[in-house]
Amino acid sequence: MWESARKEVAEKFFHDRIALYRIDLEYNTIGESIEQEVLIGEFACNIQYTPTELRRQEVGESVSHSMRISLPKEVVLSYDKAYKIKMLEARLSFDDSFWRVKGWTEGQISTVIEAVKEVVV
Repeated sequence: MWESARKEVAEKFFHDRIALYRIDLEYNTIGESIEQEVLIGEFACNIQYTPTELRRQEVGESVSHSMRISLPKEVVLSYDKAYKIKMLEARLSFDDSFWRVKGWTEGQISTVIEAVKEVVV
């Protein structure tokens, strides 16, 4: 039953494409941690973009961007890992920046992740 629903959703809504990366930490000679992105795969998806929000802080202003991405159910994420994504194809204007995965919800039909990007202005 769920297989046919997943197929229907993918055919009707998954018109965008992302690359999903796991974040591994490597340490340099002085003990600083450096993030290394490890490609997990490229996936068809549905991107829902949230409008920009400007926040003022003591250190300046930041523009927070966020989006929700519906992915196929077979994408398996682990809560003890951190992830980033890059948009490869989308029905919106984008650049090749990394977006950090803030969290996700696993449903019966798809996995929905929330990703954020902050740009200091």
